[in-house]
Amino acid sequence: VSCFSSAVRVPENSGIRLLSNSEQLPEDAELPPEVEEGNIEYKLKLVNPNPSRLEHLVTQMKWRLREGQGEAVYEIGVCDNGKLAGLCREEMDASIQTLRNMSKLADAECIV
Repeated sequence: VSCFSSAVRVPENSGIRLLSNSEQLPEDAELPPEVEEGNIEYKLKLVNPNPSRLEHLVTQMKWRLREGQGEAVYEIGVCDNGKLAGLCREEMDASIQTLRNMSKLADAECIV
């Protein structure tokens, strides 16, 4: 069974834009732009994907898992260019649920 790691911590502060590894977004925060190779995937949000989109996301997850020898890291609330957009609590919770569903379909474990 492949391992899936999502370094997502959601603080209890409601109404605050959340990011996977921060309590609040700092001004002008960003990561390096996403690259095609490797096991790190940026997603702005993963809210209620339709079946076709979900299938594509699972295929993409399997690619990232292979690239990371069984581990894929998803950064939620991040644009492909690395800009940290953050999400409201509801979007973050829905995105984490989608990640859990994706990992199940990819025969992987989701660690949040």
